[in-house]
Amino acid sequence: MTLKYLSDEHILVKISLFKILHLWVPLSLSIYALIFLPPPKIEVFLLNTAIVYLTVCLGHCVGLHRYIIHQSFKMSFNATPFFLLISSLSGIGGPKTWIKVHALRDHWQNQIEAPKALKYDNSMAHDFFINLHCSIYPKENKHLKRLPEGVASDPWVNLFEFIWVPLNILIFTAVWYLWSLDLAIWLVAIRVTLSVVGHWLVGYIVHKWGYKSYGIKDVSEEGRNSLILGWLTFGEAYHNNHHKFPDSASMGLKPKELDLGYCTIILLKIIGLAKEIKVSEDHFSKRKT
Repeated sequence: MTLKYLSDEHILVKISLFKILHLWVPLSLSIYALIFLPPPKIEVFLLNTAIVYLTVCLGHCVGLHRYIIHQSFKMSFNATPFFLLISSLSGIGGPKTWIKVHALRDHWQNQIEAPKALKYDNSMAHDFFINLHCSIYPKENKHLKRLPEGVASDPWVNLFEFIWVPLNILIFTAVWYLWSLDLAIWLVAIRVTLSVVGHWLVGYIVHKWGYKSYGIKDVSEEGRNSLILGWLTFGEAYHNNHHKFPDSASMGLKPKELDLGYCTIILLKIIGLAKEIKVSEDHFSKRKT
């Protein structure tokens, strides 16, 4: 169903049954677990933390966002399949969808005016509805020019766009079969719920509240920085910095802006995997004392 009040001459906004199921199936299982299941053992919590770091930090934030979309560093081998695999296991969404949505949002956030569905002056409840229950279809594809050549049509991107849902269902089913439904819910459903809802919520917050280190003229969104969320989201919540320097591998630019995603890239460099790392000239390591 097309939502006419959110659609305009640039985009169509439609309610998406797939996105509703993507949100509410794991969310319903998570609510059930929080009400009826005993708390997980510490080993399960630690394992979940490690999986979140692997899939969300290394896969989504470092791999999909900084390596594939922004190409802020290079690897000593074609790391695209590896990054797409672990990013897909985060459950946040298909890589091709995210690549195109990212390009669309980047395009309109860098215009003076943006469509209502892509602005952050909606209420939190309304933004929750738009982003997690609807799909946005551009009427033109000029936003794709922001992407590196060939990224959206990469065969690995297309493959994981096709298999990321079956892959997560397979893992949930395997854990259920080999161990228990309770463990499958704690290790998969709750983790996916936190990743999906957390990704939306952090994106909303860092476009509404926080501090700005840079003023960016003639754009619809400048982004905000959040220290606490930056620490918790592997650097992704230093969004004003990212709006100013989108190709920088480090989103944290001040010593207090801890960026675990960038730390991960440096670790990859130390072990000989990452190279040609792009960092903003405003990064504290490049400032003259």
